[in-house]
Amino acid sequence: MRPRMLDSAPSWHLSSGGRVTFSTVFIKFMSAQEPLATEPVEPAPVAAVKLLSAVLSECRNDVALRRYAEVDMRAIDEILTKLKADPSDPQAAGWVRQIAKTWSNRLRGGDFRHIRRVLDLLDNRERPT
Repeated sequence: MRPRMLDSAPSWHLSSGGRVTFSTVFIKFMSAQEPLATEPVEPAPVAAVKLLSAVLSECRNDVALRRYAEVDMRAIDEILTKLKADPSDPQAAGWVRQIAKTWSNRLRGGDFRHIRRVLDLLDNRERPT
């Protein structure tokens, strides 16, 4: 399942405390009303990497985050290659977890449900209904 993109671009602004905050949701996930697959097509760590890759590709469009997104996208490409060979590789999953936690801090103040979903996939937690 691929996330559906919204037409609006993400927008960033400087808050009164000097912190850059995210003000628009730019990824919309499958709604809870849509049926979930009974059996996953791909292992959870691979799905987590693909979801994180979608988030980072959107962050490439933002001037403030472009440099970080480019670096992390290169790492994600390498991780995806490793996980396709061995989906149960704990080092690759740990690497994805570190990148996801870093991005949850970068996107603080905004809607980062997609990052929480990546972490849930890595922990093999089910999606809440």
